[in-house]
Amino acid sequence: MNKNSKNSLLALIIIATIGLGIEYTLNKNPNFQTTKNKALNALHLYKVINFDENQFQPKISGLRVDKNNESPSLIPLKPENKYEKFSDEELKQMVSRLFITKYSELNEECLPGGIILGVNQVRKGGIFKDYSNYAPEKAKKNLDKILEIYKNAGINPIICDEGEGGFVFGMSDLPSAEEMTEYLLNYAVTEQDELLKEAFRKGRITDRFDKPDESFRYRKNQINLLEKTGLLKGIHESTKTKYIYFLEDPDNEYTMKRALGNKFNLSLPFEEKLKQISELYSTYFKELDNMGVDVIFGPVLDVFKKSSDNFMNQQDRSYHDSFTITRILAKLYIENAHKNNLLVTGKHYLTAGSVKGDIHNVVKPNEDNLIDRRASMETYIKFKKDLDLIMVTHTLHQNKNIPYVISEETIQSLTEIRFPLRYPYEKNNRLFSSETSKSRVNWGINYKGVVITDAINMKGLTNYIENEVKKGNLTKRGEILFGPANSNVEKAAIAAIAAGNDLLIVAHSDLSNIVNAVVEVYKLNDSDFNMKLFDAFEQYNRLQTKLIK
Repeated sequence: MNKNSKNSLLALIIIATIGLGIEYTLNKNPNFQTTKNKALNALHLYKVINFDENQFQPKISGLRVDKNNESPSLIPLKPENKYEKFSDEELKQMVSRLFITKYSELNEECLPGGIILGVNQVRKGGIFKDYSNYAPEKAKKNLDKILEIYKNAGINPIICDEGEGGFVFGMSDLPSAEEMTEYLLNYAVTEQDELLKEAFRKGRITDRFDKPDESFRYRKNQINLLEKTGLLKGIHESTKTKYIYFLEDPDNEYTMKRALGNKFNLSLPFEEKLKQISELYSTYFKELDNMGVDVIFGPVLDVFKKSSDNFMNQQDRSYHDSFTITRILAKLYIENAHKNNLLVTGKHYLTAGSVKGDIHNVVKPNEDNLIDRRASMETYIKFKKDLDLIMVTHTLHQNKNIPYVISEETIQSLTEIRFPLRYPYEKNNRLFSSETSKSRVNWGINYKGVVITDAINMKGLTNYIENEVKKGNLTKRGEILFGPANSNVEKAAIAAIAAGNDLLIVAHSDLSNIVNAVVEVYKLNDSDFNMKLFDAFEQYNRLQTKLIK
């Protein structure tokens, strides 16, 4: 080996070592995940150049994971006395079923009820570890490992996938929600559209008609002009006066062209594009079903505000700033998922659509817009019979000074006909003394499915709890229930169960310690907490029963 070859080899070894060190640091320190994501976004051009020809083309690999779903894997509750005293070991096994965690943190001594496969398990990583390409062989290999572990324990795990598409990577490939919407609502300006082109040149119309400073009369004139060109054929009446686009985002056009191939056609009628999107969903979900996935964390029902610094908007994760369009596409998503034996999760209740900033790191409230919150609640009312799970966000409640996910009153607004159940609301039942409450009873959604948290290890939530404890803002009950907890994540789990959540997502945390803390709280004989814990066990059993295919 000559000197140049040796130097090149040494350089490669150094680069590889640095890369592995950075990757390990990012994975072990959730604080750095935001920095990592920003870096990956900055490398968007690199990603586009390095996508293979099949990227973002939802496809069926032909591989199949053999999963035993012939009988449900239930938590052993005795109907005649469900509050019977269990042994510590029995309780730990029962409580661990309420958690969903990442494959990389799987602990055979404390098996969670569900597993999320991360990018490391289902995708190929590039030079920057951007995991651009879905790798079905890799996914199947890791899923077979998981199922073997659970088979030995006599448990059927709930296999979960992110289910969003775009750069929220999971199994298979799918354009993001916003990319699909822009394709649906974009219309090509062709050489034949002379009237439209002339209007553009004279400045009589703009490229978008959802600007807040445009008057209704001005917008109506634009719509009349467009109708003469024939570009609005097939558009639903309710969308004509507000949500029409012409000039597509180049990045989104690129992604949708990859997904649709020679079927890509901006000039197609609205209904034809809906059929194309439905076919993309069907192919995507068929692959997930073949791979043994049970639950997907979608659709996203957040309706974002274009003017706000909203992380859902920045990451193209929401469909649109229109509740109508969001509901149309979410309905397609749900129908195709159910046809392919997948359970769906509506998220993020009540909404994360108008919060400024990233709630993964800091708990912030939504912009105080009562109309939007009511419209969001109406969306969940419309879909409550179709959603198998609903995920609750960490967004700070505008009026209560507490994140939705650990607010008992918020969970009651989702699960009860009327809320709050205690009237007037009992202050001594809360965990945080700083939490305010409404003085009147309101109508709730009366949802009977599974309520699941967003990841309880997110810094926004754990920092909120840490700050409240430091400020001395715990009630007497809060001090007692948090007594067995040694970390903020453990306290977050206790608060989430006390609020009424059924399943909890957690990552970058020691599940054994969290489970032990919850078991110790159960032994304190707080009747309300124990009732909610056993309600969660029963909801887990109902979910397991729905998994039978």
